[in-house]
Amino acid sequence: MSVNPEDYDVIVVGTPTWWYTMAPAVLTFLTAHDWKGKTVIPFQTHGGWPGHVIRDMKAACKGAQFSHEMAIQFDSTGGAEMVTPEKDVDKWIRQIADL
Repeated sequence: MSVNPEDYDVIVVGTPTWWYTMAPAVLTFLTAHDWKGKTVIPFQTHGGWPGHVIRDMKAACKGAQFSHEMAIQFDSTGGAEMVTPEKDVDKWIRQIADL
């Protein structure tokens, strides 16, 4: 990756839910970096079963502070219909843009 997370104070990290946790590639990314002194904004997408993704992301980012976590739900049939109201996602984006 050409961007180094160590160069930033606030980092937004998202993942789809895979068997109640984060995608393996996201876990690899999180455990490969030093999060001390960073603010992490975790978000997940899921089809109705959010599992323990955010908790697992927090455990993988040892030493980080966390802010504005978000779970975005899509329909449970694997389709592209977002269940979480778009206005809620827009509000979340505005909140993190102000950081």
